[in-house]
Order: sequence, then C-alpha cells, then structure tokens
Amino acid sequence: MRKRAFFFFILLCALLQPTFLDAFRIFGVKPDLLLLSVVVASINFKLRSALFFSILSGILKDAFSVHSFGLNTLLFPLWTLALFFLAKEVQLDDDYIRIGLVLVVALLHNLTQGFMIVYFGGVVPFGIFLRLTFLGVVYTTAVFCLLLRYVFPLLSLNQSR
Repeated sequence: MRKRAFFFFILLCALLQPTFLDAFRIFGVKPDLLLLSVVVASINFKLRSALFFSILSGILKDAFSVHSFGLNTLLFPLWTLALFFLAKEVQLDDDYIRIGLVLVVALLHNLTQGFMIVYFGGVVPFGIFLRLTFLGVVYTTAVFCLLLRYVFPLLSLNQSR
C-alpha cells in the first residue's frame, strides 16, 4: 500500500508542479516537489522501487518543464543511487539529517542543472542563476519540512526502509 500511495503522491506532485505552485512563486522560484519525491523514495524504499520512482519523477518533470528533455530523467536516478549508498554508511533516521539531505541534494541538483543549461548553450545571467539556485534550495527545503510534518505521516513514510 505504501508504494501505491507514493505512486499517487508523485502523480499529484507532477500535476501541482506546473499548475497550482505557480501561485506560490517567490521571486520567480517555486519548490521542486518531484525532487523531494526522489529524496523521499531513496530514503524509504529499497533500491529497485526507489529507482522506479526516481525515473518516473524525472520523466514527469521533464515532460512538464521547459528545459531540455532527459536532464531530470538522468539526474534523479543518480541522486537515488548516491543516497542509497550514503544510507549504507550513515543512519538517515533523524529528521534533521533528512532536511540536510534535501538541502544538499537540491543545491547539487540546481547547480548541476544550471551548469548543464549553460554548457548546452543556454544563457542565464549570473544574478538570476544565483537567485534560482539558492532561493529554490531554501524554498524546496522549507516545503520538505512541511511535508515531513503533515503529509508523510499520512503515507506512512517516516520510517526508513
């Protein structure tokens, strides 16, 4: 039941990301719910299921975004693998550690995405790049704190694997 509920959670995030969350933009930045779903899947499911959820999240994010298709589909499973191997070395049961993980993964994801866009010929002014990167990380982490408190207990996602 947890996997089915999480599958519908990802679909809901994919629908909310390009529609409803536009009303909650701060300086043109909105939280990345699908990236959050990747971190949560990596922490709460076995590798095979977590990879499935991360690939699904990547495909859905690429389908609804204006960036080059495939970037999130490639990066999301890489974050899952990194978090899976990190979980073998470090206990990820504490909420503060999970919040820190979201902060680090969101920062790395935004930096990687920004550098890839620039590398492939996109022009992003430096000030806008910094604003999107760092404000997006803070906003995504703040939304994760809310989800951790109110939504994930409903999905039974507070315990690790």
